[in-house]
Amino acid sequence: MIVMFFTLIPSEFWNWAGPRLKKRRTACELHFDPGNATFLAFCRIVKRLDVLGLVRFVPFPADGEPASDAEGADSSSKLDRKRERTLVVTVPGRKRAQTGVDALLSLARALPSGALPFFWLRFPPFKGFVKRRLERAVRGRAELDRYLELEGQLAAGEYRVEPDSEARSFVRRVSWYAGEWCVIVLIVCCGSQVLIENRAVPEFLKPHNRPDWMTAIVIYPRLFQGWSMFAPGPPTDDGRMVIDGRTKDGRKLDPLTGQAPSFEVQPKGGFRMNQIWGDFHRRIGEDRFRTYWNGVRDMILNHHRVTGRPQDEIVAFEIWFVNEFIPPPGQVKPPPSKRKLFTHGKMQ
Repeated sequence: MIVMFFTLIPSEFWNWAGPRLKKRRTACELHFDPGNATFLAFCRIVKRLDVLGLVRFVPFPADGEPASDAEGADSSSKLDRKRERTLVVTVPGRKRAQTGVDALLSLARALPSGALPFFWLRFPPFKGFVKRRLERAVRGRAELDRYLELEGQLAAGEYRVEPDSEARSFVRRVSWYAGEWCVIVLIVCCGSQVLIENRAVPEFLKPHNRPDWMTAIVIYPRLFQGWSMFAPGPPTDDGRMVIDGRTKDGRKLDPLTGQAPSFEVQPKGGFRMNQIWGDFHRRIGEDRFRTYWNGVRDMILNHHRVTGRPQDEIVAFEIWFVNEFIPPPGQVKPPPSKRKLFTHGKMQ
């Protein structure tokens, strides 16, 4: 959610920040083998991250072609040996070429993030590990191509793409249309839920005969769209579920509280419920959650297994939903009301 806010930053800000950030970064040249697919894939990643355009890509010279080194860089023979052994980056104005981990840090200094996120590469254990992996990757880049299945990539940086068969093209089209329709159905279901749940929506706009499959799409993945905790329409009622149970030894027990049933919505001591339990109590009494009542019954009948006390086994119970109206400040609070949801067994 926080990352999405970056899409709302106007382009004028980036145009202002880009040149200032670019002044703090150091340009460099990345030497790569144009005939190797792994090298080209690595260059693509760097190019994608190099939004400031400070990295220049220098191909290895072809066989028999003289090397064109940067001004003040190592001699061509020494540079060739380095490029065949490990990653090489040259920085304009510096005489020595950067290799291995130092080359990675030079690349990082040219990127917007800078080298700070890669400070751990300076410590010997990590530096030695990354250095050995870089040398192994560069020396065995042909084997790495085969391992990564990049052998079919052209030297120019393109991929050989075989034309799709008619069957594959058909499946791809069907999959695309199916995905688009799924998105449309999800938007319609969530849109209807917005109209149903939000109290600010006028009654004539609320759908009253929504198909059951639309309700299931909303309820099963919990895609509720109610936003009623803020002004000007905060909730004006509260409620909870009360289980009036009878244990095997004849006691009255509410397994949700571990005490005798109490039909007060908000007793003085409270119930110390978290947000999840609070939502459960307020919503379980609604008809749209009737499908969960069988699960509630099983939870109650297995209460003695949770406590480990056989005498806590509940043989019969009634489930009530207790509701109270919260009046505006200064008005008298009416007594709570209750309605029975369902029963199990024979109450005594």
